[in-house]
Amino acid sequence: MKERFSISLLVLSCTVLCVMSACSQAKSNDIVAEGESPVRVSDSYSFTEGPAADARGDVYFTDQPNNKIYRWDCESGEITLFTDQSGRSNGMFFDAEGNLIACADMDNQLWRFDMKGQAETLITNYRGKLLNGPNDVWIAKDGGYYLTDPYFKRDYWTRNPERQQPVEGIIRLREANSWSCSTQRSTNPTVLSEHPTENFCM
Repeated sequence: MKERFSISLLVLSCTVLCVMSACSQAKSNDIVAEGESPVRVSDSYSFTEGPAADARGDVYFTDQPNNKIYRWDCESGEITLFTDQSGRSNGMFFDAEGNLIACADMDNQLWRFDMKGQAETLITNYRGKLLNGPNDVWIAKDGGYYLTDPYFKRDYWTRNPERQQPVEGIIRLREANSWSCSTQRSTNPTVLSEHPTENFCM
């Protein structure tokens, strides 16, 4: 792996339905498409996280305790394994080039997966220290990365299990090797989502 510039079931089901019309590029702010109802697509996972839809409408999600990422096909409804080496990925988001960006919580890093499931490390630290535990990622239209970095101690960490960063905040990557702490909080910031005004919501 190269280093570069340093659900619950309900959530998954709602996300799948949210993109059921993505294959036809439906335009709607509703979480469930008109005329659709939530459908359980599978209950075969320990704990699902990080649903992210690609440009086609396929949904990628993690089975975090089992270190896997799966792909749900928006046309066939089939679920296939994307990778069994996910770095215990949590939140995920697709970049403009169609790569899957993932918060790899196992080693407190940010990873990028190509569509063959090959990963590379984007970030390993902030100001010379490990991240607390990257939880979610969002990419703005200007290409800026926003990353939540709360602290939830994991039993699978092989690193020093104590909090690494002085704050639990949101970190922004403006350009290669240029990270800044955009927001400082002490209340475990986790989920990021996009607002129509191009602001992010937690």
